Amino acid sequence: MNPTNPIRYLGIDPGETQMGWAVVALEGKKFSYFASGRSKQNLEVFINLLETYTPRGVGVESVGKWGSERGKKNIVGLIRTAEQAGLLAGFAKGRNYPVYMEPAHTRGDEGEKWKEESWRKKLCWISNPDAIDVLNALRDRLDNLPQRLYGPSYEDERDALGIAIVAAQNLN
Repeated sequence: MNPTNPIRYLGIDPGETQMGWAVVALEGKKFSYFASGRSKQNLEVFINLLETYTPRGVGVESVGKWGSERGKKNIVGLIRTAEQAGLLAGFAKGRNYPVYMEPAHTRGDEGEKWKEESWRKKLCWISNPDAIDVLNALRDRLDNLPQRLYGPSYEDERDALGIAIVAAQNLN
């Protein structure tokens, strides 16, 4: 593998109006931080990310919180987020990018079968990982994780990094 041209994977954490995005580079079996950010959720931004970073694959967090208290309180927001995730994944597939989709976690009786398959569990290797567990896993896997991402307001970007890493592991 050419060290000046690592394989890149794009991770997307969709939201109702904003999305976290991140790009990781893979050289051999070693991941490194490449770029991340938060932006308005729309297809134009997503197309720009694909064209700028030319990833080998795309990971998109699917919605898996239907049974949670947050989901019950904001069902419209949850539906909008699910629509955005589906739109972005469908667009990437239409452009021949391999796509990996999986929820962060689920709760409730219907969701029990998904817990084993959540991207957070695959990243952290523990049951029911939370945001701190994700940060610790990213620090372990990415030796160049920017200090700014340690702050509480960067959870969307950290989740996108986690999604990108797990997508790379599943698509590579």
